[in-house]
Amino acid sequence: MKITTIYFPNEDEYTAISDLAYRERKTVSEIAREALAEWRKKHGDGNPSFTLDQFQDSNFKACPAFFRDRYVWINYLNSLDEKQFKEFDTQLNILLNLGNKRFDSL
Repeated sequence: MKITTIYFPNEDEYTAISDLAYRERKTVSEIAREALAEWRKKHGDGNPSFTLDQFQDSNFKACPAFFRDRYVWINYLNSLDEKQFKEFDTQLNILLNLGNKRFDSL
């Protein structure tokens, strides 16, 4: 177990969170742990953040995280031109074939 301190720069912010925690019958610590677990899930291994220098690489292609909401994917796919969509489709088929090979070997 590790103990740490959370600093709230103004008392109103802490009071608001404390009141919400009370309504939920939780402690501020429980709320903080849940929020940090969610943050870690979004930003942890398997979901790296892109750095600005990666966007300078002409071969770099960013796309939504694999398990993002379907509407995020719809917007992304609609934003692709024909060449980009073909590249995406090729990569998707590579992933599908790899998944099928893994499934076939079970």
